Amino acid sequence: GEESDEDESDDEDDEEEDAIASVISKLTSLLSLATMVGLCGPKTRDRANVVLRESLTVLPSLVCLFMPSYFTSYGVIWSSLLVPAANSARANKAGEGVGRDRWLKYWCVYAVLACVLELFGGVLRWVPFSTHGVLLLFIGVSLPGLGLCEALFQFVVNEAVGLGLVTSAGFGEAGDVFVVRVIRGLTGRAKARQGLKGAGEGVVKAE
Repeated sequence: GEESDEDESDDEDDEEEDAIASVISKLTSLLSLATMVGLCGPKTRDRANVVLRESLTVLPSLVCLFMPSYFTSYGVIWSSLLVPAANSARANKAGEGVGRDRWLKYWCVYAVLACVLELFGGVLRWVPFSTHGVLLLFIGVSLPGLGLCEALFQFVVNEAVGLGLVTSAGFGEAGDVFVVRVIRGLTGRAKARQGLKGAGEGVVKAE
């Protein structure tokens, strides 16, 4: 009795996997047809194919989007840690140079995002659906076809080079980075306020 139940459950899982594979195959065929007609380019088609294949791994976390924040946080763990860790191990075991580079970039971006989220964690607790936003962010970063991880990695590298934390040519000077611009803006406002305060005190003394 138990063996027959296990066989039935295995058959159901196989049927679900076959159905999903069939849907992905049909969508891939549609993308190829769209490329032939000229509706999209080869690069767009390849990106879409990668997103279709890897989006299956984030399906459990997508379900958490329709749940309260407490359960959504488990989706964040799934999409930001478990799935990337499994893909990193798979790419390392297979010896895929491109895959390893991609997931190394992801972990660099993840480290920065984790620090930022920890820094503003007290504020985000009061923001409605902030956990759902974090989940969408990590889903977007983990899917390579969207290009979000690459863009964030380039931003982090530019900031690190501009601040002198990393030495690398071709990423710009210290004055061009976002952090320095923010610091300059804040110091400029502080100096302006001090100047206005000093001018006001001078007017009072003159009177």
